[in-house]
Amino acid sequence: MALKNQWVGYISRGYEQIKKSLLSRLGETNPEITDHSESNILVIIIDMFSGIGEQLNYYIDNMARESFISTARRYSSIVKLTRLIDYRIKAAIPASVDLTISLPTEPIFKLQGQDEFFIPAGTKFSTNNGIDFISVADLTINSSGNYKLPLSQKEFVDNAFIGNTTGSFNQSYSLGKDYVHNSLLLSIGGQVWERQETLGRSGPLDKHYIVEVSENKVANIIFGDNINGAVPEGNQEIRGDYYITQGKEGNVNANTIVNTEFVFGDYIDNQDITITNELSAVSGTDYENIERIRRSAPLSLRTLDRAVTKQDFIDIAKLSPGVDKVDLSYKCGEKANIYISPNGGGIAQTALINSTTNYINERRTLNTRIRVLASGESEIYLEISATAKFRRDGISTANDITNALLERYSYENSGINSPIRTSDIIALVDNLEKVDYLSLDKIYLIPYFRSIEHSKTLLKVFKTLQNSNSIIHWELKYYGNNFKLFKERAYEADVNIGEEYIDKGSNFSITINDNNYQDGQTWEFTTYPYNKNIETDDFTVPILKTENLKLSVTEQLIQN
Repeated sequence: MALKNQWVGYISRGYEQIKKSLLSRLGETNPEITDHSESNILVIIIDMFSGIGEQLNYYIDNMARESFISTARRYSSIVKLTRLIDYRIKAAIPASVDLTISLPTEPIFKLQGQDEFFIPAGTKFSTNNGIDFISVADLTINSSGNYKLPLSQKEFVDNAFIGNTTGSFNQSYSLGKDYVHNSLLLSIGGQVWERQETLGRSGPLDKHYIVEVSENKVANIIFGDNINGAVPEGNQEIRGDYYITQGKEGNVNANTIVNTEFVFGDYIDNQDITITNELSAVSGTDYENIERIRRSAPLSLRTLDRAVTKQDFIDIAKLSPGVDKVDLSYKCGEKANIYISPNGGGIAQTALINSTTNYINERRTLNTRIRVLASGESEIYLEISATAKFRRDGISTANDITNALLERYSYENSGINSPIRTSDIIALVDNLEKVDYLSLDKIYLIPYFRSIEHSKTLLKVFKTLQNSNSIIHWELKYYGNNFKLFKERAYEADVNIGEEYIDKGSNFSITINDNNYQDGQTWEFTTYPYNKNIETDDFTVPILKTENLKLSVTEQLIQN
């Protein structure tokens, strides 16, 4: 329908625009009214209606904005929109970490004939701040060495009373804000009910339920309506086993998990046993936030929980709880090596890798073998000389440069195999308001040493040298008292602990420090060209840390 209103154009939506349009039209239709001052009662009325018009347009625009997942800002809107496509918002995700248990000497068993002891899954470990973790796998110790035990920051709630059924349609019961996503096992009147991702495929007799996150970020159990899912009969006890977690508070720093309820002294006399987490705990999150829902909801609809193509595997992996960034090497119909980084950054560890593997295996085609690996983080090294503009303070200029570079090459703004280009760095710094000109003196990548089938940290000092002019893949394997270095799978040299080693082509130097390594432990890494664009291919996330940025700023006291 054509607009017949001649007073306000359809693109005049703001207060100033509406008022200007009305006064302009007033001058055309009623030229005898020449007093357009703010004290004129007519102008006051126009002013009032312009304000009302702007407010109505604001409400209309908000309604339109809140109608789409990509633009909605209110959590309540996002929740309602995801229900339309049957996407299940994730509840809290527990942090995961690998614990290292070290026995430097052979265990001295207390019981005659005993030659091992057993740490069961569910054993509690904790930080000095009282954040509890439990082991998610059994561990048998029978000799000296380093043992890896995967932990998860969660607590088991056993046979909890949830409520009494009412017999009505779509019954809802709260699990609270610290419920761990997809952890509930539920029974009603002693009969087990099955948790589903959707009730859309459930029949009227199916004893199914879903767990749905509400607009208030509370997990609720939802039952059916005798069309999609059975309605529980009234006056029956609902009981459940599930886990609770502290979410992102469980992302504790390295070397902070030092306590355990397990009493090693009940089994062995060794006093030198130690426990710690060599890496920080990762992937702990509270309920899924708006930005993650924006990303995940369309992926859920696109894949429909099935992985066939390369993009399907990437999208399914991103939907796995606790996973943020994903890339893979893929051979169609045969195998896929899937590299993941956890929510918030860091190194994916055993519990997250195993849960992601299980999640993908439940959704992959039968003929595709998968292997999930940690992507890791490689570190950018930069040396920059900059000159500030006339009368610009050198300290504030240096702060601006540092903040701009750290933000641009932060974990959030980088990606797996992201390229690092010298032109991007120069343009970023040169375009800062206080910078006159600059020189990029050094740039190279400190590689991530990816551990293969173990979680031991390689303690080293590494430096890329000027002769490095190509991409080379390396392996370090520990045997006896030193390391074997392999270049593109061919033996290169021995590397002794505590001694600086420079490879034959002068691509890098490395000094490896002792860390109770064990025979067979292997690390792989990749070196890249020195002072050139870096096109990464090792499936790591390149980031810049403060300690790897060497910056000098010269002030101009005399204008050129």
